[in-house]
Order: sequence, then C-alpha cells, then structure tokens
Amino acid sequence: MFKRTKSLRPVAVVDTNVLLDLHSMHDFRQVEELVQLHGDAAFDHAKTTYRLARARDALLLGMHLSKNNLTTWSLHSELLEKIL
Repeated sequence: MFKRTKSLRPVAVVDTNVLLDLHSMHDFRQVEELVQLHGDAAFDHAKTTYRLARARDALLLGMHLSKNNLTTWSLHSELLEKIL
C-alpha cells in the first residue's frame, strides 16, 4: 500500500483574485444583498447567476486542490495583504 505524499512541485499558478474567492464570502454576500433588494426575482438576475457561479467554482477548485493534496504557486504575500 502506498501513502499519498504532497508534491512539492507546483501544479498550478493561482491568481490572487482566485485565492481571494477561495477565502472570502463576498460573492455570497452580494447575492444576499440582491435578494434583500429584489426578493425572489433576484435569482433570475444575471448578477446573481454570475456571483453564485464564481462562489461555486472557487469552492470546487479548493476542494480539488485539497483532495489531491496539490501544491500551487502565487505571489508571496499579496493574498495576505489583500485580505488584511
């Protein structure tokens, strides 16, 4: 039986905006604001569809990277600077 180990070789270069999507809930918050303004009609709005798709895609990417224990590369402290 082989134990899966983490590869130290990066498999992807990830843009800071993608990492922000992974670590923040801003897309869900914007959908919530649209629902508060427009009620159920907000779910037919293009902005709502776009925001929900971005949040879903970021979640799926994070799950894939984590499940496969993959290493990514991005600018050293840019994510931390943008989050803080």
